[in-house]
Amino acid sequence: MFSLKIALAFFILFSQFTFADSTLESIDVKLKKLDIEKLEAQKKENLSLFLPEINLKSGFGSTKEVNQNSVYETTEGNFLYLDSKLNIFNGLKDIKSRQVLSLKIEKESLEKEALKNIQHVEIYSLLLERNDLITKQAFLKSELDLILSYEVMAKRKVAAGLTSNAELFDFEIKEAELNNESQMNDLKISEIESKIKNYFDTEVISYNELIKKYPKLEEMKSDHFNFNQSPSIKSLDMNQEIQTLEVQRSRNEFLPQLDLEIKSGQINAERDFFKNKSEHEVSLTLTFPLFSGGKTYAANVQSLIDQRSDLLRTKKERQNEETRFENQKNKLKLLNNLILSTESNLKKALSFQSQILSEYKRGIKDSSDLIESAERTFELKTKLNELVSEKTATLYFLNSMYQ
Repeated sequence: MFSLKIALAFFILFSQFTFADSTLESIDVKLKKLDIEKLEAQKKENLSLFLPEINLKSGFGSTKEVNQNSVYETTEGNFLYLDSKLNIFNGLKDIKSRQVLSLKIEKESLEKEALKNIQHVEIYSLLLERNDLITKQAFLKSELDLILSYEVMAKRKVAAGLTSNAELFDFEIKEAELNNESQMNDLKISEIESKIKNYFDTEVISYNELIKKYPKLEEMKSDHFNFNQSPSIKSLDMNQEIQTLEVQRSRNEFLPQLDLEIKSGQINAERDFFKNKSEHEVSLTLTFPLFSGGKTYAANVQSLIDQRSDLLRTKKERQNEETRFENQKNKLKLLNNLILSTESNLKKALSFQSQILSEYKRGIKDSSDLIESAERTFELKTKLNELVSEKTATLYFLNSMYQ
């Protein structure tokens, strides 16, 4: 046991833990990294349990001894000696503590990975939403150009006496609505960019470069997702292992402790330093805990309660993860169907718009029919673009969390 602890101590002493830093991390991820660094520091502190404790003790004291005549003789003076103490056995509490810290570091690392995945999903969704609005701006520009061309045709019909000036009002109103919607989109884009900046500890972000870090729709897998591969699930599965070790460590408080203590120097008080030769003491102490005011028992009961409550909490969180996983898979199926349906409707709307334009030129349809057909086409284009982006975000979520 003694040699094992010494070997383990030197192995731990020269072991190093490194965590890769990314060039751009959210504030929450940086906080999680600090939590991991804190646990690593505690693990290094735990190393002291495997190493000897050495102290230099000095002071002034008195020693009473009984001489041959049964008379007490008092000696006053100084003492100065090295006191070293090494724990050989303490109920394996030191090893259990180290195992707990190692598991907690691993658990925090998994939680950091899960947090990064979730935040990347959120950031990518915002970037896709920003791109949707930019694409919508292009659609609005295209629709506005189309309405302006329709207005030119309407003015020719008015000039030819084929219709009244009232028909031009529909186009003017629609132009104003499109310009207002374009301004609202600019505001929404600005709001989304502000949300993205909140994830990062920087004010300078290149959105075009940032979105290149994420995969495109065709680059992602669309099936074979593994629920148990989620870092969140792996982290939850470690909870019980940690709590079991905590209970074992608490129970080990009832076990005895064995210490080796060595003293060397002027141990007893003498008037002059080292007047006599140096003294040496070696002792092997076995300590049995008999009574601690109920503290050890109470700590053991508390660890058992923590284990039970953590089991229930883990079960609930796992059920929530399973529900989210199934919801995302069902959402992906629904989005695929909606995209196919919207693509079909868009083809019909484009054909219908072309037919309405032809009938308007022949005087069969009026300006309201022309504007309505253009609006329907614009809405379907925008809807299709949004559905594709939502499918991309959903697929990215499934690939990030469950691959």
